[in-house]
Amino acid sequence: MSTKRFFQPFKDVVFICLGSLIFCFSINIFLLPLHVYSAGFVGISQLVRDGIWFVLGHRTSFDIAGIINFILNGTLLLFAYKKLSAYFVKMTIITLTFQTFFFAIIPIPSNLTVKDIFTTLIIGAFLGAVGTALIFKGHGSGGGIDIIGLYLTQINRSSVGKIYLLVNSFVYLICLIFYSFSTAVYSFICSVFLSFILDRLNEQALEICVLILTGNTEMEQQLVARFSRGVTYWKGYGAYTSEQKMVCISVITKDNLKEFLKFVKQVDPEAFVVVTNNINVHGNFSKNIA
Repeated sequence: MSTKRFFQPFKDVVFICLGSLIFCFSINIFLLPLHVYSAGFVGISQLVRDGIWFVLGHRTSFDIAGIINFILNGTLLLFAYKKLSAYFVKMTIITLTFQTFFFAIIPIPSNLTVKDIFTTLIIGAFLGAVGTALIFKGHGSGGGIDIIGLYLTQINRSSVGKIYLLVNSFVYLICLIFYSFSTAVYSFICSVFLSFILDRLNEQALEICVLILTGNTEMEQQLVARFSRGVTYWKGYGAYTSEQKMVCISVITKDNLKEFLKFVKQVDPEAFVVVTNNINVHGNFSKNIA
């Protein structure tokens, strides 16, 4: 086992811990004082928590939304195990554990941290997106809508941000019925910003085209073996030198780019590489999320 593969789980846990802390901080410190309900299963958990508090007639001594969120994710974890990977499920359980802990210990201020409401929404949404993106980078998720969104991203059918908006429409409809109009509006605005930012921070959802000119005739086979990605290749000739080269083209996700380029240089230090960002891929392209 290589040193990188040995330390990868530790690196992933660091990303997950930091991402969970930032995400929970954004919810408890910025959004809950504004009575904004967050995305996906966390938002549903907050609604269930409020229902429990209503039945009990008082609030619990700590926020139980994290515990409810953990319980609701059981079925989807089984789905993730079958459709994504066992490692992804393990990292998701670690994520949910961290989030349960951070939701419980981070106090919810009684007043707005930032006086301006719109500024509070922007900060909360931005930090929430950053935290979620870090969790994804650690090959984990917050469960719930994250699992559904990542699966649809993997099969190239949708994105996490779009799924957030779709499911949150239900959450905010409940907010509109049982809470105030302003609560629903603030929650919707926050969700739009969070979804927009997340789709641009989540490197697993961003496709990149890589064109390689190399003198190594085995480059394409080594790329396929290393990354399990399709590679199209053909023979090309330089117009100035008439020197023959192998031309290889492949589509990868942005989170693989650094490792991909490093591997190309190891195989052929003289390789010429062109990277094209922000492409749209249609057809049979599967993202390796987990």
